[in-house]
Amino acid sequence: MKRTISMITLLCVSVSMFAFTTPVKNLTAGKLASTLNPNSYYSVTDLEIQAGTIDASDFKTMRDKLTNLQTVTISNKVAIVAYSGLDGTSSSRDSYLANVVPQGAFKGKTTLRSITLPSSVTGYGASAFNGCTNLGDITISSKATFIDASAFKGCTKLASVTIPATVTSIGASAFSGCTGLLTVDNSSSITEFEDFTFYNCTQLTSITMPSTLKTLGQQVFRRCLALKNVDLTNVTTINPGCFENCSSLSSVTFNPSVSVIPVYAFDSCKSLTSVVFPASVTTVESFAFQGCSSLQTLTIPSTISTINKYAFGYCISLKDIYVSRATPLYIGLNGVFEGVNNTVVSCTLHVPAGSAKDYRLESGWRSLNIVEEQASEIKQSSSDNSKLKISVVKGSLLLTNLEAGQLISVYTVQGQLITQATVNASTLSLGLPSKGIYVLRVGANSYKLLNY
Repeated sequence: MKRTISMITLLCVSVSMFAFTTPVKNLTAGKLASTLNPNSYYSVTDLEIQAGTIDASDFKTMRDKLTNLQTVTISNKVAIVAYSGLDGTSSSRDSYLANVVPQGAFKGKTTLRSITLPSSVTGYGASAFNGCTNLGDITISSKATFIDASAFKGCTKLASVTIPATVTSIGASAFSGCTGLLTVDNSSSITEFEDFTFYNCTQLTSITMPSTLKTLGQQVFRRCLALKNVDLTNVTTINPGCFENCSSLSSVTFNPSVSVIPVYAFDSCKSLTSVVFPASVTTVESFAFQGCSSLQTLTIPSTISTINKYAFGYCISLKDIYVSRATPLYIGLNGVFEGVNNTVVSCTLHVPAGSAKDYRLESGWRSLNIVEEQASEIKQSSSDNSKLKISVVKGSLLLTNLEAGQLISVYTVQGQLITQATVNASTLSLGLPSKGIYVLRVGANSYKLLNY
C-alpha cells in the first residue's frame, strides 16, 4: 500500500515538472472559454492560438479563468477583432478596437512569463500588462503606434524594451515600476514622455532619446537610480521632479533654448559634478538641484533672472561658482546656497572684475568666498572689422555690441558644439564648462578663446 501511494506521488510530481502546450487550431472570437474544457482551465499553462479571430472577451478568459497560464503564443494567422459588450477586460468600457491589445488584458496576471502577439498589433491598451511581475520579455510590434498609460507598469522582470519608430504616443506611467528594466532602445517618433513614464525603474542604465522628443513630463525618470547620463539636446520643456533621486546621474546636456529648470528637477542627483546652463535659461526653480552632494562646479550666466529657494541647497561639495553679472542677482535669504561653503568644503564665488564689493553687500551671496576674476586671452582675426567686444571672465563669456539675429556658437577645438544661441539683444553671456581652449563663431567670424 505504501509503495502504491509513493508511486502515485512520484507520478504527480513528474507530471508537474513538464509543461504541455494547449493548442487552439481555429478560434472564433468570443469562443475561447467554450472551446477549452472548463474542467481543465487550471491545467492550462502554455496556450497556443494557431489561427482564427480573438477579441477582448477571449483575453478576459485567459486572464481570469486560466489561473495557471504562463506562456501565450498567438500566431500571425490570428486577428484581434473589435468587440462591443460588457464581457471585455475592463469594467469601465464596452467597446474595444481591432488590432489592439485591450485595456487591462492581462492586468495582475502574475503567472504570465512570456507572450507572443500577432505582428498586426497596432497598440497596447491602458494597463494591458500592468502588474505582470513575472513577464520577462515583450516585443513591441513594428506596426504599433501607441502604448497607453500604465501598459507595462510594474513588470518587474522586464529587462529590455525596444520601441519602434512607428510609435507616436507613450502614456503616463507606461513603464513605471519596471525595476528590472536595464535598457530602452527608443526609436519612436514621440514628442513627449508623459508623467511618470519610467518612474522607479531603479536599474535603468541607459535610454535613447529620439530627436523628436521635446517635452519631459513630471517625474518621468524619478528614482531611476542607475541612470548615468542624459542628453537633453532636443528637449525644450522639463517638468517638475523629472530626474529627482537619479543618484547615479553624472552629467546632463541641455537644449540651448530651454528656459526653466523646474522644482525638484535634479533634486538629490548625488553623482552630478558640474552644471553649465545655456544662455536661454532664465529661471531656476525651488529645490531644482537640492542635495546634489557631488556638485563641485556651477556656472550661472547673466541671462538667469530668478533663482528660487534652496535651488542649490545642501550641494555640500560645491567649490566654485562662476557668475557673469556685474550687478548681483537678488536671491535674498531664501536658502539658495544653504549648506554651501561649509566647514568641510570651502566655496569660492568668482565674479566679474570690479563687482566684488556689491556681491559682499548682497545677503544671498556674501556667505561665499568672493573673488574677482580677470578676463582671459581672446585671439581675434585681424580681418574682423566688426564692433564686437569679447571678454572671458573665468567660467563665463561676455559678448557686447552684438547685432540682432546673429547666431552665436561655442565649440571645443575638436568641433563639439557646447552651446548655441540667437542674438536678440546687444549683450549676451554664455557659460563655459571648464578651463581650456574654445572656438567662438559669431556669424561668419571665428575667434579662439583661451579660458584659463
